[in-house]
Amino acid sequence: MLTRAPTKDQTKNDQRVSIVIILLFCSFLFPIIINLVSVKFLPYRLVLIATSIHVFHKFMLLPNKNLVDYLIIIYSIWCTLCIFIGFGLSNSIERVTILWIETLIPYFMARVYITN
Repeated sequence: MLTRAPTKDQTKNDQRVSIVIILLFCSFLFPIIINLVSVKFLPYRLVLIATSIHVFHKFMLLPNKNLVDYLIIIYSIWCTLCIFIGFGLSNSIERVTILWIETLIPYFMARVYITN
């Protein structure tokens, strides 16, 4: 099958995506802990938070969402409810925040950036 050469816009997107991914992987190397409110922010969590709005927006624009996409969202909501019931509202904010940062954002990032 013949493929067309990438356009300049596609090349720019590929370079920008690779920088985000490289930044994420490099953030795993720094053992810095930033305590904010009751949540411990590690560098990779900060990178995930910084890219979350962009990644979520691109995920919502995907034309072909499948069942797994919806199941991951339902799983996160289900885990949130279980944590709130098990630990109470005041003791579960850190757990729920980390759950959403480390579950949904990386999944959305993978769905948006891994296309082939």
